[in-house]
Amino acid sequence: MVNEVNKLIYNAIINHKTLYLPDVGNLCVVRYPSTINSKNEVIPPRYLVEFNDDSPTISLIDIISSVASVDSSRAEEIYHRWLDKSKQGGVLKIDRVGTLSGKSFICDAELIRVLNPNSNPISITYRKSSKLPLILSICIVLIAIGYGTWWYIDNSDDITELVTIVDNESTIDNTVLNPEIENFESDINMVSEVVDEQIIEVNTADWRNNENIRHWVVVGSYSSVENAERAIAAIIRRMPDAKCSYFKLGSMYAVAAFGSENLSECQEYKRSHINDFTQSWVFTPKQYR
Repeated sequence: MVNEVNKLIYNAIINHKTLYLPDVGNLCVVRYPSTINSKNEVIPPRYLVEFNDDSPTISLIDIISSVASVDSSRAEEIYHRWLDKSKQGGVLKIDRVGTLSGKSFICDAELIRVLNPNSNPISITYRKSSKLPLILSICIVLIAIGYGTWWYIDNSDDITELVTIVDNESTIDNTVLNPEIENFESDINMVSEVVDEQIIEVNTADWRNNENIRHWVVVGSYSSVENAERAIAAIIRRMPDAKCSYFKLGSMYAVAAFGSENLSECQEYKRSHINDFTQSWVFTPKQYR
């Protein structure tokens, strides 16, 4: 189970450039600009993973929920089991990602290599009588390096592996983790309910007034009411017509963008808003399943 969660963290950082570990903090890819050394060599931009405790970004619990096709309470349980096994003496070790001690994060050498495929200095030759060729050369090199590095990160392939998360006697299987960076997020979206081919009309009125809601389209899970309200405010700024609410789900607060007594309406809303809420999933309490 620890190895499978570590793989999710590795791929999420490469794909999203940031990841929130609840009760720990954020891991973010930080870019250090190019420099020129005393040998007239261009040192390419450098990308490292650093730790900060800013506002939550993409939550690992949401990713586990989507990839393993489980509700957020179960995903939270898996996350905390992973955290207990990975953290010893105040030091959190994440295989292929790095080690976090307090607020000091040491990035794994293999991850640094993947983030910085073009790390060799580039020599620049120029005539002393004219600085224009030097300036043009440096600009072209910097643009090429910057574009090439991010293109590589967004398109590099990793091996395709089967993720199986075991919990005592229960096993979550048939979950395929595809670390192909460009398609990683779309692969997660494929883990969803199958909607009938018939056209489903979704009532876009304020669903929050419905007293018979049995299914919710969850777009995020947060550890506190303040974080949930902050997430809703961010959604409203991006989508002024959105109607969001939050509710207690396990020890977390789930933010829902839509709810209905009809499961097919929630599935259709999730499908039609997949570009707005890429990590969304449909939650149904046990009594309504």
